[in-house]
Amino acid sequence: MLEPPDQPQPAKPRTRKHRWVPLLGLSLALLIALGLSLSSVFEPLWNHPYLSRAQGELKYRQLRAMQHEVAALIADRVSDAEWQACAARLSPRLKQMSQELGQTASRKRPAQQNLLWTARDRFPQLIAAGPQGNPQIEAEIQSNLDQAGALLDVP
Repeated sequence: MLEPPDQPQPAKPRTRKHRWVPLLGLSLALLIALGLSLSSVFEPLWNHPYLSRAQGELKYRQLRAMQHEVAALIADRVSDAEWQACAARLSPRLKQMSQELGQTASRKRPAQQNLLWTARDRFPQLIAAGPQGNPQIEAEIQSNLDQAGALLDVP
């Protein structure tokens, strides 16, 4: 038997299949995961020990200079007016330094921790003691700075 000739079938409406939509979701998830992993990789570089060491050395040298200045004033037995002038000059610097060191000092950075204790705790106590000084606080400042210097390997 003869088969009827194929009749053209009506054209189906074309629906566009967006094959890239699932890939977009997958690639977005991959981008987020990559960003998180890169931030954890580069985070130690933001707090790189060499950068914090350079900052620590600068703070160390500034605190040593302050220590020598205050020790000279105590040794010279300066007047209260001269002592107050020195205190007025050093206090803002110590406060700013304490705030900066407070952001970097930690158990993992004992040099910065010693510098923080010196700037935040010991020097204000020594300044409050007046021009006669306090040998115990002076010894604590010396000890903290010696420890910080040894950890920073500063001569």
